[in-house]
Amino acid sequence: MDFVDYNRHTHIPQSPMTNPFESLEHKLARIETLLESRFIEKTEKKDAIDHTLFMPVQDVYPRYCSRQTFYNHVKNGMIKLYKFGNRSFVKRDEFFATFKEVKVAQSLSNLKTHKTKEAHIAQ
Repeated sequence: MDFVDYNRHTHIPQSPMTNPFESLEHKLARIETLLESRFIEKTEKKDAIDHTLFMPVQDVYPRYCSRQTFYNHVKNGMIKLYKFGNRSFVKRDEFFATFKEVKVAQSLSNLKTHKTKEAHIAQ
């Protein structure tokens, strides 16, 4: 009896994503689980940082102070930057403590200059 290899002539290269004998529902289910697992991996990597402790730098300087002021404080050592991957973060409590000190100092200096201006005007 002769053995005939029918697959030799109709051979389709198999990859993990293509199986001609797999039903459409199975393909969709497999793709769905693959996408879910990739999504979970990405969100786990992204959320590996505790956002109650750390705040991205991009959220700091448009909202709380100018970019130049922020980087001056970093350069002077008043605020410490933390790197996670390719993103920079600041500790929330450190930043807000420094930020409040700077704001209080600025408001006091503004108050002093305002009083001296009033004194000059009164003379």
